[in-house]
Amino acid sequence: MRGHVIRTSILLKRLYGYVRRSLIPDSDKKSDIEYWRSRAKQFGKRAVLNVSHPGTEFNIVTERQKSILFPILKSVLSGEEEIVLDFGSGEV
Repeated sequence: MRGHVIRTSILLKRLYGYVRRSLIPDSDKKSDIEYWRSRAKQFGKRAVLNVSHPGTEFNIVTERQKSILFPILKSVLSGEEEIVLDFGSGEV
């Protein structure tokens, strides 16, 4: 039950962040490139993960994600794909 509450809380935070960002005038928003450059400068390679993970866990988290995602992706992709849609970066 606790896991469900935590996942619901994370989902609500992401939804709130999306709505809040959607209401900010475009002139006040960083471009995606500016955002990721700034994030990469601040967090280094951890920028691609949820930064609540300590830097010492980078390789562990990456390998765990690969062990889960690669078999799924391999089963549904042909290798001819040219476009990728990224669902979430951990940014809230």
